[in-house]
Amino acid sequence: MTPMNWFRNIGLKRKLTLMMISVMVASFVLSAIIAGSYRYRSDRNSIQHHLSVLASAIGANCSAALVFNDEAAASEVLSALQFDRSITCARLTDSRSKLVASFGNCAAPDGSSDDPHPSRGRIRIDQRIAADGRTVGYLTIWGETSEVNERMANEAVVSVTAFVLGVLAVLMVFERMLRLLNKPLVDLHETIRHVVRSRNYSLRAARVAEDEIGDLVVAFNQLMEQIEERTAAAPTAPESAPPAAGADTPASPADGTSANTDSEPASFRS
Repeated sequence: MTPMNWFRNIGLKRKLTLMMISVMVASFVLSAIIAGSYRYRSDRNSIQHHLSVLASAIGANCSAALVFNDEAAASEVLSALQFDRSITCARLTDSRSKLVASFGNCAAPDGSSDDPHPSRGRIRIDQRIAADGRTVGYLTIWGETSEVNERMANEAVVSVTAFVLGVLAVLMVFERMLRLLNKPLVDLHETIRHVVRSRNYSLRAARVAEDEIGDLVVAFNQLMEQIEERTAAAPTAPESAPPAAGADTPASPADGTSANTDSEPASFRS
């Protein structure tokens, strides 16, 4: 049995319930996708802007260390990034792409500009550092969106829980509404069954609402009135009269022989 045939054969109450739940689930999923996508992109852009501002400030503080090739001072400046949970790695190089200082688990210590943490959930910020109008080095910061993902996962759990509780509350209210909707149909069905069993065409269904179901009840009552009128106006078939005594009975001879003796064959004559 196909799903459409199964849906076609189930009761009206279950059809309405399934339709309502399907609409609610589809609306929730669509709105969650749109809102989640917008929230993720907005938070990601916010982190990217934060890292850009931070890279600009750190780069300005490292310019003197790059000019004087002071690796200790550069490392001390980069160590301030440890208080930012969104930063996983930072690399400071001079104008010849030579590594001066690093923070976090940065790979490629040869000064390669390749991303040591390639992933869709990471953000890379490249900041050029200049002093007196000339480039003295580059600062690269890698950040991650794990905090955003964790927050969105928690919000998803809360949203799904609230949705399930909301569906249960709506189903309780919908159950009472279905009873009001289904009662006139059940009463009409019982009336029709009683008419079929008893052949009593004087029965009528009660109209309880001024809606389409009420119009159906009125049409049924009008149909019963027409059937009752035609049944009452139909003539009753008369019973057949018994045949008159001796009307079709053949006369018998006094001697008891058959009246059609002449019609008998010659072999039966004496």
